[in-house]
Amino acid sequence: MNYIIAGTSRCGKTMLTNKIIKELNGFSKISIDNMINAFEHTLPQVDINFKDGKGNKEFLPEFINNFLLGAMDKDNNIGLYYVLEGDGLSFTKLVELNMHKDIELIILGKANISEQEYFDEIRYYEGKYMYSEWTRALSDDELKLNCKNWIKRSKEYKKLCEENNVHFYDTSYNQAEVVNSIFNKIKKENNFL
Repeated sequence: MNYIIAGTSRCGKTMLTNKIIKELNGFSKISIDNMINAFEHTLPQVDINFKDGKGNKEFLPEFINNFLLGAMDKDNNIGLYYVLEGDGLSFTKLVELNMHKDIELIILGKANISEQEYFDEIRYYEGKYMYSEWTRALSDDELKLNCKNWIKRSKEYKKLCEENNVHFYDTSYNQAEVVNSIFNKIKKENNFL
């Protein structure tokens, strides 16, 4: 099975993806952030960037769709699978990919946390684990605004997931425990137990 792990920033997407890649044989990571970065720096004319350029909606979803399905077509039959991780595809495109028999969509978000709790968590882990250089560069006001928007988008994701029979996992509290429970489900689905 191939997995798409999507959701808002700092909700556990990379944590889950890295756990799958490190602990389960046969999985490779495809990072949407790395793709966006490559487009932004090598093909700026397609307007795919972290500022939500026009190409993010017009070209990126089709590129990722063709890239993932092409890789799956060549590799799944020899036991190699993919975990596509990141944020940047529309929910509609994610649901389309989820309809493929060999892809499972997992969406993470923080729909039940307060803006202040989200903010405090990000600043705490920046100092502890040194992740997220881009949030370190944000002022407190900018980060608080992002937290507000991420909570709003998490709530939207949760509602859309319920309406479309897609897995939504809230990582507002006990993020590591939620990630471990998802990982154990994936492990079991792929007969690693």
